[in-house]
Amino acid sequence: MPTPNRTPAPAQTAGRSRYGGASRQGISGKVIAVFVAALLALVVFMGGRAFINDRSQPVKAEFISQERVDDSTARLWVDVKRADTTRDAYCLVFAVSYDHSEIGRRALVIPAGGEGNQRFQVDLPTREPVASGRVYGCSQDIPSYMDTSSTYLGAR
Repeated sequence: MPTPNRTPAPAQTAGRSRYGGASRQGISGKVIAVFVAALLALVVFMGGRAFINDRSQPVKAEFISQERVDDSTARLWVDVKRADTTRDAYCLVFAVSYDHSEIGRRALVIPAGGEGNQRFQVDLPTREPVASGRVYGCSQDIPSYMDTSSTYLGAR
């Protein structure tokens, strides 16, 4: 007995499946749109947080340049920006070798007073010739072992 001729129903018509629901392509597009929107919101949130964090630091320092005095001494120049010059501050600076390993470190103590933006020269002993320098960080919370009563602005 021959089987009757049946024409198959079209699989999709105008974005709908043959069962009346939304097609798979429409759902995946919505998922991608939600994912992109969530990712964009996360980027905006992290950027705003980083901006606020950067603005709230009372003391910031930036490494400017270095000079090799001899094989065991490096001279670094550091720009320090303080929001409150009535308080003592300090910054940790260090020298690095050509393979980026730390070869010397000093704490630059900055007594209260002076300008808000200052450039300091820091001489520090090193284990090998210097390639560059870096600033580890700064603070106005002076540890008890640092003497800030001295007016000498060099590194300790």
